[in-house]
Amino acid sequence: MAMIDIAGSLPAGAGYFSLSMIGGTGAAYADDHHNMNLLYSGGQPNALRTNQSRADLTGQLQEFVDAIGEQREAAVTLADTSRAAAVAAQRGHRVTLCEKSGQLGGQVLVAQTLPGRAEFGVLVDNLRCEMELAGVEVCLNTNVDMTLVEQTSPDAVIIATGATPFQSDAKIDVDTHVVEAWQVLKGEANPGNSVVIADWRCDWIGVGLAEKLAQEGCRVRLAVDGTHAGQNLQIYLRDTWAGKLNALDVEIIPYARLFGTDRNTAYFHHTANGDPIVCEDIDTLVLSQGHQSVTALEDRLQGSGVEIHMVGDCLSPRTAEEAIYEGLMIAREI
Repeated sequence: MAMIDIAGSLPAGAGYFSLSMIGGTGAAYADDHHNMNLLYSGGQPNALRTNQSRADLTGQLQEFVDAIGEQREAAVTLADTSRAAAVAAQRGHRVTLCEKSGQLGGQVLVAQTLPGRAEFGVLVDNLRCEMELAGVEVCLNTNVDMTLVEQTSPDAVIIATGATPFQSDAKIDVDTHVVEAWQVLKGEANPGNSVVIADWRCDWIGVGLAEKLAQEGCRVRLAVDGTHAGQNLQIYLRDTWAGKLNALDVEIIPYARLFGTDRNTAYFHHTANGDPIVCEDIDTLVLSQGHQSVTALEDRLQGSGVEIHMVGDCLSPRTAEEAIYEGLMIAREI
């Protein structure tokens, strides 16, 4: 959460105009002491709403800094950031984003389908807007391979090829209906009425999927390879989900590592003492066993002479916030 207060006309006697920012990790205040309308024209000090694009704020702040450094009046209002965007594009690289699928977003699109996670989609909207303002060329349904790299001759390639579901070594019977968590979230699988979720990571996927399926009327057993469901989540998220799952009669089975299946029975072993845990009468076993990085493009580009950078899950599975931050830092480096 952050608040930006842009003052264009302070009470009488103030003598100057200002911009102040308050964020989750600190605060900043700036003014030029020259009685100019820096970023806001007229009225009393105002606040930008959270539904305003973060790209707009970035452009305005950049213009604020430029105007001070060049000793001129800032050419930005709340309704017009075109000049700032143009300046940013002139200073930056020519950037092409190649998206393998027909829609930007990757795993964010999957995450936003879980109960209470619709806000994840805002990440895609904000970043898309920022790319448009910066003049980034977006190519959908485009797979990057050596042929494309040789044709375009880029100075640098930033690889963000993500990850795929991890394939466990559990002994799965061919007659057992087994699906990946992603398939359920995308609506690509029918889980039936009785579901066991094998949750190795103990993160938002397992608990979120359990809540979703229980809301849809399934009997859900969440077998977690940890001390409790959501073990790797922040405590406020974990406790909230614990309450929801209890209210939905989701059975939580802790210390459970998947061993194998036999038709409609799933077998786990207790990670503390090795005892068997048996889940019978299941229609579907849903695997939430973590992810494995997709590095095929990196492997092909090694030794090609092209400058390579990697961000996100193709390095190792991580959060969306961490992946976005990595992209920002690499962009600054090049």
